Amino acid sequence: MWADRADRCFRFADMVRAGTELSLGSDAPVSPIDPWGAIRVAVERTNDQRPRRHPEQALTLSQAIMASTRHVAQVVQGGPGDVIAVAHNPFDLSGDALAGLTSDLTVVGGEVTAAAL
Repeated sequence: MWADRADRCFRFADMVRAGTELSLGSDAPVSPIDPWGAIRVAVERTNDQRPRRHPEQALTLSQAIMASTRHVAQVVQGGPGDVIAVAHNPFDLSGDALAGLTSDLTVVGGEVTAAAL
């Protein structure tokens, strides 16, 4: 759709190198509210079997997760108290498995808000 502008879209790696603090999210309601889908696209530069689009602009998985968590790297006393637990290590996943990752436990503000049975 933007063949003549694709090199200017989603230049994540350039922004990180320039010192920009990225915040990943969604274009809801146009796109799903799906942080793992957004993380997959930021890391793999594709969301399906098509070739990667400008792979030189890919983020590392660590960078993409940080950009999806308001740059909170660890739970600390007095911190936000927002945590998720997942059944699989995202660093062991790619493709549809990474994009399809779901939370088995969600804690917001120190309170459990969702738990898998």
